[in-house]
Amino acid sequence: MFNSNTSVVTSAADCCGKPQPVRSVGNSVRFRQLLRGFTLIELLVVVSIIAILIALLLPALAKARRLANTALCASNLRQLAIAYGEYTQSSAAASKGLVYNYNSPDTGTYIYWPTALAPMFGSYDFAYPTYYTPTIKPLPASEVAVLHCPSTQIETASSFAGNPSGTAITPWNFWGTGMISSYGLNGYMYNYSESESIGQYWLGIWASDWYAHPTHTPSYFWPNSQSLNSASAPLFADDLGQISWPNPNDPIPADLTGSVADESYTSYMWQYCFNRHQEGINVAFADGHVEHVYDGDLWTLEWYPGWSPRQTKVMP
Repeated sequence: MFNSNTSVVTSAADCCGKPQPVRSVGNSVRFRQLLRGFTLIELLVVVSIIAILIALLLPALAKARRLANTALCASNLRQLAIAYGEYTQSSAAASKGLVYNYNSPDTGTYIYWPTALAPMFGSYDFAYPTYYTPTIKPLPASEVAVLHCPSTQIETASSFAGNPSGTAITPWNFWGTGMISSYGLNGYMYNYSESESIGQYWLGIWASDWYAHPTHTPSYFWPNSQSLNSASAPLFADDLGQISWPNPNDPIPADLTGSVADESYTSYMWQYCFNRHQEGINVAFADGHVEHVYDGDLWTLEWYPGWSPRQTKVMP
């Protein structure tokens, strides 16, 4: 029997009088509609919406990754600054600061700042090869971990040739020794008197060799660790080499990729002036704190005592 108002079957029976399932005409139509698939237009709309969301999210994710790398880099530099502080307290001789690449009287081998700081990260045997030997004794794993900026590619000694400088996205390798890092030490933090007194090639009478630079005289170097508590004096920083001696008159580099090196060594600021972290670099200062410094502000830092003039540069 049908209900004339709703057009719905309310009861039915087969020829034998057996009851049949009650079916609704309206429900049947809706059921067939549910079984219908998506049209091509509907699928294209969904795909377009997903593509738009991805396009909006990718720049934000990339920025978040860059900021995370900057934070990790700052943590690495902070640990290097702490290690340097521990080094200066390790002995009376060390309290005067690091000696530049000195020839150890005990081993007859050269010591660089990463190897000098190695004992601060764990046990280290200084019986490593000499200056031009292809490899050095591996540094403690905890130190190796903080020598690499996460914004630079991971390199091995075998991937280098000669003495390549780093770039904004690659670390440096010192003379193929296997000493690889993304950071460098402010050269004016070295103990000048000790470095010069042992007859170092790099310090002393600079005017006689091709590394001559107007600031390579004792008055430009920080005298000892006690005077290094300045919040404006850089200690470690993102660097294209293991060490640098910038000058207030150093020119702005041709670009900020770090790939244009001043191999004439008439300017050292190019080793710091590149775009590794949001148009600048990270710098660990002598008092232990770390800052992000824009490239144009590098000339305002107190790289050596009495640095002048302090002026912000306009980058290309």
